[in-house]
Amino acid sequence: MKKVLLILVCFVASVLLVYLPRLNDRNDLKAEIINNESLVAQDVLAYSEKPLLQHKLYHNQDLIGVVQDVDALNAFLNNYYMENYADEFPDNKISLGQDVYLIDEYAYYKTADADEAIFDYLIDNKLVGLEVTAIEFSTRDGVYDIIYIDNLDKFYEARDRFLLNFISAEALTAFRNGETVETTEEYGSVEVGMRIAETIVSKKAVALPEEIMTDVNEIYEFLCYGRNDTRVYHTVAEGETLQGVGYNYNNLSPLQLMMLNPDKIYNVDQVLKPGMVLNVTYFDSPITVYVTKERLARETVVPESPLYVEDPEMYVDETAIISPEANGEKNVLYEEIWVNGVLQSGEIRSQQIVIEPVQGVIAVGTMAIPNVGTGNFLWPVDNARKTCLWQCYVGHQALDVESMYNRWGNVYASDNGTVVDASYDDVGGNHITIDHNNGYMTYYGHLSSPAYPEVGDTVRRGQVIGSIGATGVATGPHVHWGMYVDGTLVDPCSIVNCNAIP
Repeated sequence: MKKVLLILVCFVASVLLVYLPRLNDRNDLKAEIINNESLVAQDVLAYSEKPLLQHKLYHNQDLIGVVQDVDALNAFLNNYYMENYADEFPDNKISLGQDVYLIDEYAYYKTADADEAIFDYLIDNKLVGLEVTAIEFSTRDGVYDIIYIDNLDKFYEARDRFLLNFISAEALTAFRNGETVETTEEYGSVEVGMRIAETIVSKKAVALPEEIMTDVNEIYEFLCYGRNDTRVYHTVAEGETLQGVGYNYNNLSPLQLMMLNPDKIYNVDQVLKPGMVLNVTYFDSPITVYVTKERLARETVVPESPLYVEDPEMYVDETAIISPEANGEKNVLYEEIWVNGVLQSGEIRSQQIVIEPVQGVIAVGTMAIPNVGTGNFLWPVDNARKTCLWQCYVGHQALDVESMYNRWGNVYASDNGTVVDASYDDVGGNHITIDHNNGYMTYYGHLSSPAYPEVGDTVRRGQVIGSIGATGVATGPHVHWGMYVDGTLVDPCSIVNCNAIP
């Protein structure tokens, strides 16, 4: 009897040794299923002693569910594409979303078929997209913007169209081909370099249809304005110029205004018609285009002030020209930096005297500084550029000039003379009038502050009399330079060579 009992105990122990580990494995499986609960409800139908292949679909780190039929998933995606995207995106494939991925894993259980619910979940949560190209814009600080496009060639077309607002097609082609542009030997400007400050990279991506740019114009608008979808418009009034309009809207340049209004503005010197409605939205591109230009200019070299020699046989204040002065000429090579169509800086790279100036010699009856002009007028600002000619609008009887490289720079007396007016009015702002005591008078309007000399002071040609400003009725910083001959206003270009400046 004892032997039978011993045998029975051994048999029970052997059975427990075989089945207890399996029971523990089942408990582990249940724990695994609980810990991997899916976003789509899916029951466990059975457990297996052998591992079964599972097609698990994840979104980021979350399990969406176990797909029973991968072919059915592919067929579903294809049908969804044909029904919703094929007409608008014929060249783009459909794909699971950017952070959705399918992984094959083994598990000791079999789940219920929830494929349809999983497919619906993908659509409801916008986890299905199209294979497109992502364009990343970045600096050293990282990516600051991304756009999605259905065709990379469209981006290239929009990008080139944008760049051609700032650089010629010939120069753009030359730079891309690695060709070196020679320094100009003719008067005028030549583009010698271009770069985009930011890094632009294209890569494959998946995006929702509403995120995808499909039109060249849409991409071009983005390059012009970035994410700014607000537009500002201005109605042109009588006498307004591109320079003046742009100054009142974040200092937009004439070139930028032409770019923003291609159907209305064809030239940066175009005369505006009253009533024109212009887009004056500030140019806020997500990229920064630097263009380097070299400009060779022929400039006048004004001699030093005349040498005055005392003649004791002449009455006080009488003068006589012993040796007339003569202007010289020089070639000046400037290097200019333009940023998105706006001139930022200009530096002299080289200059060469072509014709030496001749200093005049004048005999005077006293050693006091004479107040009689020479009749040879100096431009009232450095690096002068014309902005509004005589009668550029009705009633404009002067020449407006600005400094190309220093918008608020010095204003100089054009010739020797006596200050006869230094005051302020609502039109001319701070202004000064100089009588050159030889039949000529000059007027300088819109100075930034009251003139330095006072009425009755004698000034020398080239003496600083104020700073460029925009006081009074002015649309931007400039000098309203008027000239009188025997008391009558005349076109300054009939006295000085206006072709000598841009």
